[in-house]
Amino acid sequence: MLWSWRDPSLTARGDSPFRSQSVRVGATDTTAVDFVMVLAVTMVLPLIWLKVHLVNMAQTLRLSEL
Repeated sequence: MLWSWRDPSLTARGDSPFRSQSVRVGATDTTAVDFVMVLAVTMVLPLIWLKVHLVNMAQTLRLSEL
């Protein structure tokens, strides 16, 4: 809603450098968020996989001892 209110006024005044700068900052923020999300997924998913396999191995060992 803020963008739809801002963009026409900036275009009417002809402040295209300021508008491109704000768009670039928005793109940088999005890239940073994407980078953090990818980093979190690449760190969390292997930990979940490792935990599942360790639990399965522990259960298998317990069953084989019985």
